[in-house]
Amino acid sequence: MKRVFVCAGRTEVFEFAKSVGVGMVEAALGVAEILRESKFDEVVFVGTCGLYDKRDELLKIYEVFKVENLEMSGVLSLAYSPLFEMTEKIKSVIKTPNVSRETFNSSNFITTDAKTAQKFSSFFVGENMELYGVKVACERAGVAWRGILCATNYCDQNAHKNYVKNIKEAKKRLEKYIERLK
Repeated sequence: MKRVFVCAGRTEVFEFAKSVGVGMVEAALGVAEILRESKFDEVVFVGTCGLYDKRDELLKIYEVFKVENLEMSGVLSLAYSPLFEMTEKIKSVIKTPNVSRETFNSSNFITTDAKTAQKFSSFFVGENMELYGVKVACERAGVAWRGILCATNYCDQNAHKNYVKNIKEAKKRLEKYIERLK
């Protein structure tokens, strides 16, 4: 199997991975470019995540095969998007509590409100900014994908502070974990 490892870049850089960009759009474009240049059977995104439920363990590694893109404003009924018929998508996820606790959410924003994180926790483990973009690019190219994420923080008012505090250890754990896949 021909596999490529990718990462966001900036603070999440790994020697074994190609940087694709931060956020869903940059990640989707970066992965699409990599897939145009070479043929791969699988794209493995390596990065960090925030957790919605404080009962989940920080610095744990998650292998992710399911990701959705539900923006906070849509979940809180403050907006709608015709792009993915978001209103219906949100309703279907919310109507089915615990849709799949292995599912992650991907948004261009980091949740810093604990009450909102608690709402998300009934149907998602946590969030990562790039993974949905990776998924979309891979699915369009007919290539398998997965995410390997290490939890650096909870989605609360201290999210960024704890991300900064834990990023170095998270990167060490991810590097060790990825050694098994090479």
